Amino acid sequence: MRSLLLFFALSFNATASKDQQDWDHIINDASKVASLQIEAVETVILISEQKGKVFKIEFRGMKDHIIDFNNKDAKNLSLKIKLPKKKTADLANFISQKYQSQLKIIIPKGKKLSLNVSNVSGDLVAKRLISDDLNFQTVSGNLNIRNFKGSMNFNSVSGDLKIVKLYGDVEMNTVSGQVVIQKIFSGSEQLKFQSVSGNLHLGFQRGVFPNITFDSDSGKMINPFNVSKKKKKSKLIFASMSGNLNIYKN
Repeated sequence: MRSLLLFFALSFNATASKDQQDWDHIINDASKVASLQIEAVETVILISEQKGKVFKIEFRGMKDHIIDFNNKDAKNLSLKIKLPKKKTADLANFISQKYQSQLKIIIPKGKKLSLNVSNVSGDLVAKRLISDDLNFQTVSGNLNIRNFKGSMNFNSVSGDLKIVKLYGDVEMNTVSGQVVIQKIFSGSEQLKFQSVSGNLHLGFQRGVFPNITFDSDSGKMINPFNVSKKKKKSKLIFASMSGNLNIYKN
């Protein structure tokens, strides 16, 4: 019985590897790269840093994923990850793990990168990211960044936004996506959120004060700050039908 189970396990692994493809592209001098545009369907995108000057893109997915990579302009890279038309036409495949893929973007530590991502259901995850121009458009994908510095624009239907440490500006439009920003530091001058029912949870560090514009039909706001006009403030705008705004001090 044990040998039979081992046979099936080995057969499954062989089939899985046979159906998968690995693709990568390396740029030895990352200083030449200023921006990266990504279009995908349900690709999980992971961004990480490493020492050195190398910029690397690694893709792992099913063999029938179509990769269209344009690096004619070395400064501005473009990557499209597509499914065959017969798969794309079948909406059930959008939520099927069979067609999920993973894309790793490895950049030098401290590099600033302009990033424009369109992804139907895949998440974008980064431990640390510096970008003056991060645009993420998705239906249900989540944006999860531990440490972000710069400016971002996030548009989603139900995708959530989570940032642990924020040193910058955020603009987000969502239907039901939830927002959690645990620690907002100085340098965050404008935070603008529009939501139908999504809730907002924001934690401000000592010395950072929100200047709040709150507009909601039925949502509630919890705000422990009593901000004087003399104090430097972060501009916070929240417009919603039923979403709640919860602000707290760290």
